[in-house]
Amino acid sequence: MESVSRFIEKNLQLKVNREKSAVGRPWQRKYLGFCMTNSRKAPKSSIHWKTIKRFRERVREITARRRGRSLSQVIGELNQFMSGWWSYYGLTESFNRLRPLPHWTRRRLRVLVWKH
Repeated sequence: MESVSRFIEKNLQLKVNREKSAVGRPWQRKYLGFCMTNSRKAPKSSIHWKTIKRFRERVREITARRRGRSLSQVIGELNQFMSGWWSYYGLTESFNRLRPLPHWTRRRLRVLVWKH
């Protein structure tokens, strides 16, 4: 880590953030929301669990009942967020973490309709 940081700072004239930077196994580290699976045959890119957690938090914010917005406004904002999110994270090769998300999102919308 020290030699790589020294090279980046001296030769490339970039600043290394010591708190965020680390060296570790690919399946233990997160990079741009992705991580690698721990498989000897064919490691695949997967979505990190923190990324899924942030997705759920954002959907909860959008579908919160305390916001006082109509259903069409909520759906429009949700479509905008989810289309960008799926475009970026749809590149993953491991879909196990993605499967429950559409069902969970529809359930959040049903609850919003029931409460209205």
